[in-house]
Order: sequence, then C-alpha cells, then structure tokens
Amino acid sequence: MKNPWREVPLDQYERHMAEQKVYQLQELNRLMERQLNGYPVNSVAILGVAGGNGLEHIEADQYESVVGVDINDEYLNACWRRYPKLQSCLKLICADLRQPEISLPQVDLVIANLVLEYIGIGCFFHCLDTIRPRLVSCVVQQGQKENVVSPSPYVQELQRVEEIYQDIDPTGLVARMREAGWVVMLREEIPMPNGKRLIRLDFHLRQQQ
Repeated sequence: MKNPWREVPLDQYERHMAEQKVYQLQELNRLMERQLNGYPVNSVAILGVAGGNGLEHIEADQYESVVGVDINDEYLNACWRRYPKLQSCLKLICADLRQPEISLPQVDLVIANLVLEYIGIGCFFHCLDTIRPRLVSCVVQQGQKENVVSPSPYVQELQRVEEIYQDIDPTGLVARMREAGWVVMLREEIPMPNGKRLIRLDFHLRQQQ
C-alpha cells in the first residue's frame, strides 16, 4: 500500500495543524525548542521532520549534524529552502520509516513527534537499532479516538492518513522501552484545545554493567 503521507500537500498539512482548534503546529514548535536545547548533544535525528517546524531554534554552530527524515520529498525540499543557515550541518533523507531495509546515520539524540502513530513501535525500535542514539525524545497523541484527524477546513486532504494510524499507549511504550534497555527520565502532558493531549516522553539508554 502506498503511504498516504506522500499525497498530503505540505501547505494543507501545516494549515490544518495550525488551526486554533487543533493548535498542534504551535505546541509542537515549543516542544521542539525544549527537545533540541535540553541536552548536551552534538547530533540529532528528527523522524518525520516535515517542513522543519521548530528547526529555527537551532543555532548554526550548535550541532555537528542535524538529520531530518521524512517520506515526502515536497516536505524535505521546503525544509531545505526554509533553513539556509543550517545547510552546513543539515542532512535530509527521504525514506519510509516502516521499511525493514531502513538505514540511518548514527546520532546522539532522536526526536520523534507524532510519528509512532504512523509507523508503529516495532518500526520505531528498528530505527533506533540502526541510529543507535543515547537519548530519545518522542511525543504521542492521546484522546478522541473517533477523530484521528481533528476537524478543520483542511481535514479532507488528511483523511487518508487514518488508514495507517494506530493508537500508541504511553504506558505500554514506556514498558517496551524499558525492556529494550531505555529508562524514562521525563514525562510531560500538554492538553490541547480539541480535548486531545500531547504526551512527551524522554528516555536515556541504560548503561551496561
């Protein structure tokens, strides 16, 4: 099945996410600022980077490597145009994170916001196995299961992504991460205007004895 995210125009996606009753573009931008600046790391990979929302919070010399991964070329082209100051460290990769042959550069920190719902925990672990980070920060969405895509004037363009959407239980995610050697070190919950909640979970890799 062709991934429906290849078909969603970036402009429509961002307008939908920025709608006052959705408000996820704005909140994810604030979260990204804290994720990018919260840890002393030299490299970061952003899974599902889209048009680069939040990358303006990176200083040009802050990271040796910033890797942005997305399935949609249009999104990555826009991201490249929007952030010329980062082009010395920015590497953009067009890839489907659900594919078993995925291979990504090794970095210190992985950020994955509203991505696990579309690739699944199993594929997420496979990505972590190939990237081998020491820190992970992710955001998952909870609430209103009947409205996977929140109502907005732009919802028509995003309706098909429901085909690959799956609920991610934060408690179950923490348990799975713990089994894989990860320790949760931060949990943050943000209520949204439409009744949904964004839940940020940060993990560090347990040191081997």
